[in-house]
Amino acid sequence: MELLKRISLIIFGAIAGVVIMFIGFRVSGVMNLFTTTTTSNLPTIKQGTFILISRMNQPQKGDFVAYELPEATGAQQLYVHRLVAEANDEVLIKDGILYVNGQPFDKGRETNNMYNVAEADFKKLNIPSEQALHIPGSYIIMCTETEMKSYGIPYTKRVRPVSDVDEEIQKMWHQPWNADQFGPVKVPRGCFFVMGDNRENALDSRYCGGIPEANYKGKDVFH
Repeated sequence: MELLKRISLIIFGAIAGVVIMFIGFRVSGVMNLFTTTTTSNLPTIKQGTFILISRMNQPQKGDFVAYELPEATGAQQLYVHRLVAEANDEVLIKDGILYVNGQPFDKGRETNNMYNVAEADFKKLNIPSEQALHIPGSYIIMCTETEMKSYGIPYTKRVRPVSDVDEEIQKMWHQPWNADQFGPVKVPRGCFFVMGDNRENALDSRYCGGIPEANYKGKDVFH
C-alpha cells in the first residue's frame, strides 16, 4: 500500500512538473498549443487539428510556421501555413505551379487543387454533389492529384488564366496577378513568404504579403 502511494506521488509530481513547465513555456512564448480553425492546409492538416509550436528550433523551408498577420492586414490571431521562401528569395507561380528561386517547390508534396470532370463521369463517383461545384456540362472537384487519379476518370486541372485578375492580390501587390499566375516577386528584407497546402482556400502571402519576421511565433513540431 505504501509503495502504491509513493508511485502515485511520483506520477503526480511528474505530471505537475510537465504542466508547470508547459505553462512557463507558453507564457514566455517558447511553446504553444492551439487548434486549427480553417481548412487552408488540407490535405496535410485538417480543421480542428491540435498543433504544438516551438520557437526553440529555426524553421526551414517546407516547415509549417505559426505567425500573426501585420496589424494593417488582419485580426491578431495565429495563422499556420507552410514556409516557402525567405528574404530575398524569388517566388513565381506559373499555371498553378510554385517555383522558388527557379526551382519547383512542391515536388513530392500533396496540395489541394481544383479539377474539372465531365458531368457524366462525375455521376460515376461516390461523391455527394454538394461537395463539388456544378457548372454547365461538368463538375469542379477540390482534392489532391493522387486522389483525382484514383478515380480513374478523365480530368483536367483548373488553372486561372493570366487575364483573370484577382482584385485582392492586385490590391496587395499592385500587379494584375491571380493565385495561379503570380510574380515573380522578391521576398522583402526582414520578411518570409507562406502558402497554405489548400491552394484554393488559403489566406496566405499571395493575399497578405510578406510576413515580418517579428510576427513569427513558432515552428510546427507536432500535429
